[in-house]
Amino acid sequence: DSLPFICYTNGQGQNYVARMNARVRSQPQLSESEMEVILAEYFKQHGLPHLSSLKVRFIKP
Repeated sequence: DSLPFICYTNGQGQNYVARMNARVRSQPQLSESEMEVILAEYFKQHGLPHLSSLKVRFIKP
């Protein structure tokens, strides 16, 4: 299994880095760019600052 590693920047020059321990079930497996779209929408719906940049990279623990 791999875990998503997330780095995003809001429009005000603040940078955030997070590591999420998440399991996503989908067929077929989501790509990093597909996960970026889903997470950007999730963050938007939960009131996090506007994202000017969001990168997801899967890493092996």
